[in-house]
Amino acid sequence: MKGVSRVPTVKFRACSQGHVAYNDTAKRCPDCGNEVISHCTKGHDFQKDTDAEGLPSFCEECGEQLPWTPDGRWQQAFDPLLTPGARNYWKSHNFTELNDAAVDQMIEYAGKLPSPHCEIFIASLGGATSRVAPDATAYPHREAQFVLNVHGRWEDAAQDAAGVAWARDFFDATAPYATGGVYVNFMPEDETSAMHQMLCSCRR
Repeated sequence: MKGVSRVPTVKFRACSQGHVAYNDTAKRCPDCGNEVISHCTKGHDFQKDTDAEGLPSFCEECGEQLPWTPDGRWQQAFDPLLTPGARNYWKSHNFTELNDAAVDQMIEYAGKLPSPHCEIFIASLGGATSRVAPDATAYPHREAQFVLNVHGRWEDAAQDAAGVAWARDFFDATAPYATGGVYVNFMPEDETSAMHQMLCSCRR
């Protein structure tokens, strides 16, 4: 991209314990005997910034957690976004599909962020979660293929009205394309009536 400079990177090979193999032909790590690998499970070459100390925790291309990364570091990956003292107001939807109309709304509200700390997070579900019967557990929304999290976040109380309004308006604009289901962890305190209705619909 013109005008954007990136830190130079270099490819490398390492074992699952994070020991770098400086011998280009080595198949086993001389330190631990584990297999030496050169790419993530999706086939992207391992790369690191030339001036970085240590190895990266995630693949440069796809974000996959690399084998030598402790689970604790993965769990802490989003900590910088959840700093103490920040003011938060979140909303969420489940979707069976992301059609053009829904995506258009997401793009529109991405251009209206009231704070640089706000996020629009879209996660892919399905797979094993959708193979569980809706009445098999306390969480019945097994049809969901995507989840949208509207993360309103800001630092100054003077921004409360703008931050909450953005999240609510975004939520309302995407509601026609959503399933009506939601994961309880992503519900704000003022959705108590919706939470009560959802909990009553769940089978024990």
